[in-house]
Amino acid sequence: RDGLLTSAEQRRATSPAYYRSLAEFTAPLDDPNSAVSRAGLVLASAEVRHFACPLRAELVAQRAAAAPVDAAAYAQTFVEMLRCVTSWEVVRAF
Repeated sequence: RDGLLTSAEQRRATSPAYYRSLAEFTAPLDDPNSAVSRAGLVLASAEVRHFACPLRAELVAQRAAAAPVDAAAYAQTFVEMLRCVTSWEVVRAF
């Protein structure tokens, strides 16, 4: 094979992602008629937190300091992280 994905492989490896808002995520607990509310579950608190990517922060700091950037090491670390969060999609696709 030429190493390229077939159309079928690309379709299987692609999955739409939708990230719910905090209001959407907590809606069942805010609705007194929902199954979770009727079961007695009560939301004590909920919040959204954003965290900076430590890999990107390190890269930006290196560039700001005009330090040499080891692109191969950065790419290797990035790919390892990406594999952690997408491995199930790859397994499903192939």
